[in-house]
Amino acid sequence: MKRIYMTLGLIAAAATGAMAQNKAIDLGIRLLNPVDNQTFNNFVVGTDTMKYQLEISNNGTDAVAPTDTLTVILDLAAMGIAPTGSNTKSLLSIGTPPLTIAAGGKDTLYFNVGQGRVFQFTSGNKTVKYPSDSKVCTYATIFGYDQDLGFFNDPGFDGAAYNAATTADQLYAAFSGNNLDNVDNIKFGSGANDLCGGVGIIEFGGGAKEALKVYPNPVMDNLNFDFNLDNAANAVVRITDIAGRTVKTQDLGKVRAGEHKFSINVSNLNTGMYMVEVSADGKRFVSKFNRK
Repeated sequence: MKRIYMTLGLIAAAATGAMAQNKAIDLGIRLLNPVDNQTFNNFVVGTDTMKYQLEISNNGTDAVAPTDTLTVILDLAAMGIAPTGSNTKSLLSIGTPPLTIAAGGKDTLYFNVGQGRVFQFTSGNKTVKYPSDSKVCTYATIFGYDQDLGFFNDPGFDGAAYNAATTADQLYAAFSGNNLDNVDNIKFGSGANDLCGGVGIIEFGGGAKEALKVYPNPVMDNLNFDFNLDNAANAVVRITDIAGRTVKTQDLGKVRAGEHKFSINVSNLNTGMYMVEVSADGKRFVSKFNRK
């Protein structure tokens, strides 16, 4: 395994390379650690660290060469670093060491992040403060470019959208498929404070917000969701992509008070991450899911 060289910065619209896009390298990323539903003790400053392990794969027809540049972008929700300004995510950009990954090959990178560690962002210093007794969700993306040819011709990365991004959410919209991976329900201590609907989640508007249970996740066809109403009310389901664009709505009509289980077909959506919201009785039930 190789240790990641770290380049830190709050990502905006970074212009990296030309747009020739004629090197066919299909990158993939997978978070090996932490994993879904992993539980940690509440971390102590100077004592505890979280080890991140990232599997980088190359499913294209060309090899990744040592002269190529690979960049991983991590959502810092699990590090307790809150978003700032117009961004709803705080991001960490990591430049990898020189790698050679043959077509069909893979490599594993790792780094440690400790409680109390200070990161330098363009907007100022930020300190890791893992949220105690909380549950968080986070995700990672990857892209690459050749210094002569520009961004890789990678089906899971849109270089034009990346360069046009002015917020973190718009930047994340440039990634889909195996160029993006997420980890859900990482618990610190009891996990009682659910932050999966807060830090790192796109806001849709007014109204009280509550967590929405969705399954299966990832999903191919029908996404199921459960919610509970105190009063009978009209209910509407809305799905948006990570750039905030509405891609699907469904009117559930008048729904009685009590617990409900519904489903919505998402088979026509592209592969990637989405947000789902149920609006009813002045409440907003919010969650995220991956369409695989």
